[in-house]
Amino acid sequence: MNNQKGDQPKEEYKDKKTISEELNNLEVENNPTKDFMYFVFDLLKTGIVVFIIAFCLRYFAVQPFIVDGESMMPNYVNNEYLFSRKGFLFDWSSRKEAML
Repeated sequence: MNNQKGDQPKEEYKDKKTISEELNNLEVENNPTKDFMYFVFDLLKTGIVVFIIAFCLRYFAVQPFIVDGESMMPNYVNNEYLFSRKGFLFDWSSRKEAML
């Protein structure tokens, strides 16, 4: 039988420690300051990604509006908050849409 790199017979593993025993013997570094710095770094990375996604959505996909006055009655009432799609990349308008 041709024994390739990943194909090892199971007999070789009988004499070795099990994986759980090897994991139990590992030494874990306990440094609260370093752990806190990793936490802050991960928090900053997450905040930056969320900010970039929100920025792109706000300036390239949708724009919020607050209806001011009674001019859009009966579809929209005064002080109603709505989002308008920006269609500069695609023509998203249809016949029954309100144009702002």
